[in-house]
Amino acid sequence: MPSTDAPAATASTTKNAIRLAVSMFYFGQGLGFASWASRIPTIKADLGLSEAQLGTILLMLPIGQLLTMPLSATLVNKYGSGRILPQAAMLYALVLVLIAFSSNAWMLGAALFLFGIFGNLSNISVNTQGVLAEDIYGRSIMSSFHGAWSLAGFTGALLGLLALNLHLTTATHLLIIVALLAINIIINKKNLVMDAPKATTTAKKPKFKPDALIVQLGIIGFFSMATEGAMFDWSGVYFSDVVHAPAKLVTLGYASFMIMMALGRFLGDRFIEKFGKRRILQASGIMMGTGLLISVFFP
Repeated sequence: MPSTDAPAATASTTKNAIRLAVSMFYFGQGLGFASWASRIPTIKADLGLSEAQLGTILLMLPIGQLLTMPLSATLVNKYGSGRILPQAAMLYALVLVLIAFSSNAWMLGAALFLFGIFGNLSNISVNTQGVLAEDIYGRSIMSSFHGAWSLAGFTGALLGLLALNLHLTTATHLLIIVALLAINIIINKKNLVMDAPKATTTAKKPKFKPDALIVQLGIIGFFSMATEGAMFDWSGVYFSDVVHAPAKLVTLGYASFMIMMALGRFLGDRFIEKFGKRRILQASGIMMGTGLLISVFFP
């Protein structure tokens, strides 16, 4: 991202205000996703879905994300992330209303497809804001932004646990979250970096041929995201149907996952500086695999 946007941004807004605003948008996106994830077991039970049906429906979210990637990049380049992010974040929040009132599998699948579309648009926008804020600071602060997302995930899991203990319906729970997200957007949108739209070019792009290293990194990324997705989507169902935890503790597994993810992200930069990226990547992969094997062989 061009650093020429940074001086203009700090003229009217302090660096700390920009960092806080961007962090709160990361937090809002994490809270929205975690709130949906914490209700998956309840929604599964309410709609009478089998594991196979739920798995099929859950695919609609990443399909929406994948199909929107080229469009998201185009919109952010054309209009600027500072203008796109508040609108995308609001639409992302409002889709929670559709999820809350989905009365059958088809409606839930359509809502999750939209959730993926606006989630991807929000994701591209907020990460662009993170890069611009990092540009302004002149040092690495991106890990703290992703830590805010994970902290929001833990918060969302706790709120989901509270909602279950208070016997709130899915609709009531998610409507409260939508109201909180709307307030967050209204308060913090004025402090975003107003990046200039990028000029489009018609120059022919060179053909890209991935080398072996990129393929290897892609495979690592695929399995990392698959593991993360399994925890997001299935930890609640696992606690409910396999561990047979009490209803008030069903989201405990998801909450544990999110708090450890937040801790890892806040401490990640320090460990990488001390031990190096390769060792941390290897150790993380071993720990992820070990955790999954424990859950499979010792439920």
